[in-house]
Amino acid sequence: MPKITAINPLLQAWLLEGPLAAQVPAYIERLRRGRYATQTSSRCLNGVAHFAHWMSMCYLRAHMLHEGCIDQFLRYHLPRCDCLGGALRTPMELHAALMPVLEILRTQGVIARSPAPTGPMCCAVALEDVELEVEGVAALGIGDAAEAPRRWRAQVQ
Repeated sequence: MPKITAINPLLQAWLLEGPLAAQVPAYIERLRRGRYATQTSSRCLNGVAHFAHWMSMCYLRAHMLHEGCIDQFLRYHLPRCDCLGGALRTPMELHAALMPVLEILRTQGVIARSPAPTGPMCCAVALEDVELEVEGVAALGIGDAAEAPRRWRAQVQ
């Protein structure tokens, strides 16, 4: 596997010798296809390396990953993180860097595809997502967006 010069040697080791090593070429190719800037690519690789290091500490293998693992990493590891090597610690950047890892693992058949949500619970979750977005718009004082969640909830129920 080629040396990744955009990140420091410790992070390279975490990435290339860790549980996600087999997915690194596909991840780098995804960054290349997306025409990510060099610094952005470096930060993404840094984030994946940090996550791979955490996976190693938790004895997690790639086939065990799912969205909950990423959530656990962001919620419980990051606040107490003392990892070396200038590891990326920004939750939003890490989340953005890690979601494509799950996509790659699913494409490669390492983990199962997520089943599409169905039924009333699906609608409730979707409605909550819409409400959060609309509340954000309402906070900006745009239109009568504050009324929208109540109207939508009445229509769904």
